[in-house]
Amino acid sequence: MEIKKIKGYTRILGEDQGYLALPIKDDFTTCAVNGDETSVMYSAWIPSKEEINNVMKGCPIILSVIGNSHPPVMISVSDKDE
Repeated sequence: MEIKKIKGYTRILGEDQGYLALPIKDDFTTCAVNGDETSVMYSAWIPSKEEINNVMKGCPIILSVIGNSHPPVMISVSDKDE
């Protein structure tokens, strides 16, 4: 997957740690579990043609979280160009 600059990004993560620069859009959303406002970070990714073909064949999308604890995460597909 290729990192894309998400529209309205508010900061860049990872670059100072030796990773690729990841533009992040900070926002708040209402938590589905308890109804409280929760901080959310959004990033945008563009799959390659090969990755699109693999998904079309039924291959899974894999989320990797670096570290040894797993925060709550979501993966979705936008219906517009971000």
